[in-house]
Amino acid sequence: MDSYIDQLVVLMGHLPEEPVPDVWKQYQKLIERSEEGKAFTGFQYLERLSFYEKSKKAYAIVQSATMTRYANIMLQKGVV
Repeated sequence: MDSYIDQLVVLMGHLPEEPVPDVWKQYQKLIERSEEGKAFTGFQYLERLSFYEKSKKAYAIVQSATMTRYANIMLQKGVV
């Protein structure tokens, strides 16, 4: 991750009446534990359809077998 990027980690926002998904807490721990976690200032949230639109511009998409709700995550890296 890169400290020069505005939106390092983007999540699909959940509905206001739903509890904060547990998977987000796991993501936060993993990111903060990594060396790149120093650049992490918090999650950015997008509404579902906005998240899908932004994902169309992704360089790469990784699909896992998880069925966990709100496990979608976008990680952005600056210059490689």
